[in-house]
Amino acid sequence: MLSIAILVPPVDAASAGRMRAELAAFRGGQLWLALGITALGFGAVYAPFTYIAPMMTVVAHFPPSAVAWLLIVFGLGLVLGNPLGARAADRHLMTTITVLLAMLIAVLLVFDRTARARGPAAATLFALGVVGFAMVPAFTSRVLAAAGGAASNIMASSAAVAAFNLGNAAGAFLGGRAIAGGHGFASPSLVGAAMAGCALLLALLSAAASRLRLPAGARAARGSGAGQE
Repeated sequence: MLSIAILVPPVDAASAGRMRAELAAFRGGQLWLALGITALGFGAVYAPFTYIAPMMTVVAHFPPSAVAWLLIVFGLGLVLGNPLGARAADRHLMTTITVLLAMLIAVLLVFDRTARARGPAAATLFALGVVGFAMVPAFTSRVLAAAGGAASNIMASSAAVAAFNLGNAAGAFLGGRAIAGGHGFASPSLVGAAMAGCALLLALLSAAASRLRLPAGARAARGSGAGQE
């Protein structure tokens, strides 16, 4: 921050006004709900993924040499899930978020069981990659939509990235606390399911608040197929 203050040249009045307009978006509750959904939802993925090596070797009894290809399995899932989530979010944003969060809860609850056998553990890890990274474009789109829909809103975009990383840190911390409490290396999956459940509650609250704020005619138009629910 000190380097920015010293080295970045002053902005003109127009840019300063734009910055004030971008910051004004943070007065709305919907933006904070979107950031909470992002942090909790993505943190739910990283609660178990942070400890995937001991989970796969100690619980599922894979040899340590298998961790590398297991990470490739997870990576293939995220490569598949990311464009699928983007296409779905373009059509029905809030529906996509709520469905994916429900799916994530299911995957994480299943992972707590399947982590004890090699084949099911690898399959569930792939599913976690698909569902977890299908949420990324949906979460980002929701933050921007809640900030007014402008993709050029730098502050909202930065806040979205911060929420993702805050979620990563929170998921890793809470998953670690579960392990330290003696619940085993599979327990972070249950921590992640709880985080995803909280994110789902926020998503439902956000969707309900959006519907209440819309006039009846706008609700009818939105129900006819608008993507930014």
